[in-house]
Amino acid sequence: LKALDQLCVLDIDGCELITDRSVVEIAKEMKFMQVFSAPNCPKLSNGTLNACAKYWKTTLKKLVLSFSLQKSFSIQSIDNLAQNCTRLRTLELVHVFGRSFLPTHEFIASPSPTQPRSPQPSVCQSLSKLKGLQRLDVTASTEVSDFQSLQECQTLTELHAGYCTKLDSRSLSTLSHALVNLHTLCVKYCALVDGNALISVSKHCVGLESLDVSGMKANQVSGDELQTALVGFQNLKELVLDSVATLNDGVIDAFCKHSLSNSTLQRLSYSQIPSNSVTMRSLVSVFHSLVHLKSLDISHNTNITISSPFPTTDSHKLRAKSLRSLNITGCKDISDRGFRYVMESCDSLSTLSCSQLELVTDASLHALSEHGKSLRYLSMVGCLRLTDCGVLKMLENVVVLKSVSIQFSRVVNGVTLGMDSISVNDIECSRVLKYYVETGGDSDSLTREWYTDCGAQSGGGQQGERSDSRMLAVGLRSGGENPAV
Repeated sequence: LKALDQLCVLDIDGCELITDRSVVEIAKEMKFMQVFSAPNCPKLSNGTLNACAKYWKTTLKKLVLSFSLQKSFSIQSIDNLAQNCTRLRTLELVHVFGRSFLPTHEFIASPSPTQPRSPQPSVCQSLSKLKGLQRLDVTASTEVSDFQSLQECQTLTELHAGYCTKLDSRSLSTLSHALVNLHTLCVKYCALVDGNALISVSKHCVGLESLDVSGMKANQVSGDELQTALVGFQNLKELVLDSVATLNDGVIDAFCKHSLSNSTLQRLSYSQIPSNSVTMRSLVSVFHSLVHLKSLDISHNTNITISSPFPTTDSHKLRAKSLRSLNITGCKDISDRGFRYVMESCDSLSTLSCSQLELVTDASLHALSEHGKSLRYLSMVGCLRLTDCGVLKMLENVVVLKSVSIQFSRVVNGVTLGMDSISVNDIECSRVLKYYVETGGDSDSLTREWYTDCGAQSGGGQQGERSDSRMLAVGLRSGGENPAV
């Protein structure tokens, strides 16, 4: 690294053996570092923060760190970073399992009996000194409190505070009044945030584009409060409502009708809703109203069924043309009829996850063949009623697949021989899958006949060189990606 003294971006994600001392050595050699990313490095702690503050005080713009519970960092180190790295714009201090900050007595010398103890800043008070901060991620910082201090960060546009158990409604309401430029907010699984705080955010953060409130329970927000808050947002492009207990068809209908005239929403997710209040009715509303929606995740909602009557006109189908990614995994009540309706409504999909659909049969694969011609990524694992004949029927028109995971039965003369499954990533995935099905599911034969022949045709040379040339040929065919069967 000494030869790279002009390096300004360094990512050492997952380097589990790197220590604070190593970071200090790196910082001494690389004087122009602007982006330093070191998540999932469990041995890093206060020394790394201090090194950043000492050696990159005038250059550092983005810092990403994560800590183990055994290597938590102190408020003093954060305060030191905030005072020195004045150009810092993005700060991510994340641990997925939660993190406890060291108490003040761990790093402050005990005062003498005659010397009064001076008040020490909180984490957020220290962070508020970063006047140019634009993106702050403190996900799973379970001991961080006093979020109201962040109102001093007037330039903040992104705040990720998921799993912060001490973020309360009062603090969030205060921030919504102060951070008028906020366009991304994540408060998923924050147990102290309620519906009134969400309504306050919708009223004051008028430019908000991304919102994640996953995990809100019934004692946090009512259906009416949730509806009032959602209808108040005018410019949302991304909305995540996973596992929100009070979400129902009525709330989704109201939000869709409000967005019908001027919808900016591009990604919507409401998976794993704990109650049975989300049905096919809400899905029809989404298809009909959210005209610019590109990604939809409604996975593991077991009450989405075909009991609701489908629209008899084709107008709704024209409004789902923009949808590119759909996840209906685990919606176990969707049958062939419901699956066909979904495919007819959004026949421009490039990514479809529809695993664990226990009722679908080869008829759904026929629907895929008719309306899934643009599919590139497909997952149908756990759909136990599919057969090899249905897979071959699908592959007649679905010919541009790049990745597929599928499980099916092999049937010969009406007799089911057993289950088969395959997962393929290849630029010519459709042809590989067809070969596998037609040849009886012999993976050795697939490797030998498909990839080895390709290597030989690409100038594989002698037999002893075929293995290397096959890997090279596969890499070229896959546009540089590493295919795996």
